[in-house]
Amino acid sequence: KKSIIAILTVVGVILEFTIGSSLGQTTTNSDSSFLDGIAQFCQGVMAIRLVRVIRIFRLFNILNSAKVMSIASELINEGDVRMPLILCLDILERVLTVLRQPHVKELVGDQMTEDDIKWVMNILQSEKLYFPTVQMDESLPEEVKLLLGSPPMNNPINTFDKIEILSKEETEKRVKEKIELKESIDLQNAFNSILTWQFDPFYLDNITNGKPLVFVSYYFFIMLGLIDKYNIDSNKLINWLNKIENGYKYCEGNQDKPINRYHNNIRASSIVCDICYILIQGNVVINLPYSEILAFLISVISLDYQHTGTSNLFLSRSSHELSIRYNDVSSLENHHASSALQAIISTDSDFLSSSSLPFDQLSSIRKLVIKLILSSDPNNHFTLLSKFSAKLIVSDTGFKFQDSNDRLLLMSFLIHTCDHSAPTKPSYIYKNWNERYLEELYIQGDEERLMGFNVSLFMDRSDQELVFKELQCKVGMLTLISAPLIDCVYEFLLKHCLKDQSSVAIDNLLSYLNENKKSLLSEHVIL
Repeated sequence: KKSIIAILTVVGVILEFTIGSSLGQTTTNSDSSFLDGIAQFCQGVMAIRLVRVIRIFRLFNILNSAKVMSIASELINEGDVRMPLILCLDILERVLTVLRQPHVKELVGDQMTEDDIKWVMNILQSEKLYFPTVQMDESLPEEVKLLLGSPPMNNPINTFDKIEILSKEETEKRVKEKIELKESIDLQNAFNSILTWQFDPFYLDNITNGKPLVFVSYYFFIMLGLIDKYNIDSNKLINWLNKIENGYKYCEGNQDKPINRYHNNIRASSIVCDICYILIQGNVVINLPYSEILAFLISVISLDYQHTGTSNLFLSRSSHELSIRYNDVSSLENHHASSALQAIISTDSDFLSSSSLPFDQLSSIRKLVIKLILSSDPNNHFTLLSKFSAKLIVSDTGFKFQDSNDRLLLMSFLIHTCDHSAPTKPSYIYKNWNERYLEELYIQGDEERLMGFNVSLFMDRSDQELVFKELQCKVGMLTLISAPLIDCVYEFLLKHCLKDQSSVAIDNLLSYLNENKKSLLSEHVIL
């Protein structure tokens, strides 16, 4: 009952401030005596409003008591205890919004100075309101004590451990200790370019003897401090990375099947580098907890593990084993996640269980890996784009790093963006990926023709308008898919991560995109 009364009190204050101020403004240029009378009445009860603002402070005592009683009671019943508290805190945020309005100072006049208003706002936002002191009975179970003493969900204080990024020199040294590569100028060039947007995965594939994914993945496991943080066994990690790299080359261990032209280990290494570039150079990494960065990196490495080189629709039409196993729901993505996690639990490559990660975190990491890989289904493109764009529109409150759902959206969106980052690369890399992508489409088209299916759009290599269709495909991928994604990421980094810092490090995200766009459009005009 006290909580309900407290909530109603806050709502009353909001309504009085809002109605009073709006009526006061309405009557400024109005000759209506009725409205003038109402406005004067609202100003006459100004003192009452101020008293009720002060009464808000009583709300916090009620909230503290309600939190203890509600949580303890619900723990016994094994229910959810957080929602009433979150609701109250949301209403308090609305009170703060009212207090921030410029006309508040005019309403209160000399009765409350600007400093007084700021003091009220500071108290409302004080940590003490989110971290109440609770006198707990010593007989309570430890789990109850822990929950009673914990802050509410989505609290405004970032409590993540600060990520310690290792230097390039230290990272290179440790990589060379575990991965045998012949010292050369080419190798040093690869080290120098691995943390740039111009990174060339085809170049790295040549100098690592077909092992670019192992190289870049292990590099960033070290640089991001994950191996040191969780005491990860490097040998087991490298064993797992080798399994994943081989899985990209030979789908489900079938060495007779040619390596995919596009969905292969080279592309996987490129996506890993792109993600880590944004994390580090875009200053995103400091806003994510260690365990989520670990899950994020595992997800990116495993993103297209054992890809068939065909689409989910093709698997469904051909009654493929994976389509039957996963009931036509994100068949490829389910297989990537399941197979990659299965590879981890092998004795010689279980780098997670042998780490210092507690069991509950291991479970959370596994769940996050599955969510992130499943979110990469191309069918989620417009859903991800609309959700992320909506967050960007609300500049101050739209995105919160403290909210696990917002972080999940961010990581999913970054994966989707880097999965389609080819048009944002230097032209020689972009053209190479274009050729490989189209060839993989044509190979699927050939299989469709052999099975008696209608050949899918852009997959018929015998099409009389092949050159024009290829250009259409390229323009569509760049303008409708890649450009909106990378634009959103760029805006997000400037607004939420770099802020007042220089944007030089991420300017390349757009520069190459614009160059490639001009080139494609000029080809389109010629045709």
